[in-house]
Amino acid sequence: MKINLVCVLSVLIISGCSARVALKTEADTSEIQPFLEFNVNGVVWVNNVQSNNDNVILIDRGMALFTGSKRELTNTVVTVAKNELSKRKAKLSKEAQIGLDIMVDKLDCHESFTSMTCETTISVATKSGYQAIYTSYGNSMSTIYNAVNYSLANSVSAMFRDPKIIEYLTN
Repeated sequence: MKINLVCVLSVLIISGCSARVALKTEADTSEIQPFLEFNVNGVVWVNNVQSNNDNVILIDRGMALFTGSKRELTNTVVTVAKNELSKRKAKLSKEAQIGLDIMVDKLDCHESFTSMTCETTISVATKSGYQAIYTSYGNSMSTIYNAVNYSLANSVSAMFRDPKIIEYLTN
């Protein structure tokens, strides 16, 4: 009887230790890669066009599975872009003639012995018809959250290093 109880408790403990963790991202720009300074003296809008709200696996750590939805990840990218545009004198309005449609296409994370690394790919389309894809990276020695946030913020930096995007926003 004791052996059965030990087996049942062992199964409960082992299965209870495995967890799905929905990743909560924040608009952290503390490690954003630099880009050229520019000012936007007009009205701009940044739009999340990612329709996929399903959770995708970002990293599987055995006992914990980190997931996030592409729509929520795109919300973080949009928030960072809006914040950076506001710093550059842009007025934000949904009725703007100048607009960026943004979508996170892919976010892959990997863990090594010393750090977490994430790669983000975003698609951007302007209202004038220009389309581009940007890939960025984020690295953290502490947490998967930081690696994801840095990678998402750096995707905005990659977009703002594109001369065609800058020209579109500043003309």
